Amino acid sequence: MNDNMQPNFSEIDLDLRGVYCPMAFVKLRIHADQLPDNAEFTVVFDNTKANEPLVRSVKSLGHLVATRKNTHHDFERDDDNSHEPRVIIISVQVKK
Repeated sequence: MNDNMQPNFSEIDLDLRGVYCPMAFVKLRIHADQLPDNAEFTVVFDNTKANEPLVRSVKSLGHLVATRKNTHHDFERDDDNSHEPRVIIISVQVKK
């Protein structure tokens, strides 16, 4: 994230917006499996009921979720006045 706390799309390594569990988990796992131990990557995904188990599932693989940020920003539209966060951004450290 940059200094003004708005997500910076260029900092996202894996964009899972529009992808829902279990497929979101499968894609995240494949991405993590291709990285070396202790590598870090940033993931953005939709804040939906279907994706609620995603962070727990990543942790169950032994990876560390270093940061988690719920945000209203969706990288494309700034006109939504919803009080619910649109996306969640996590930073994952690979543990093998």
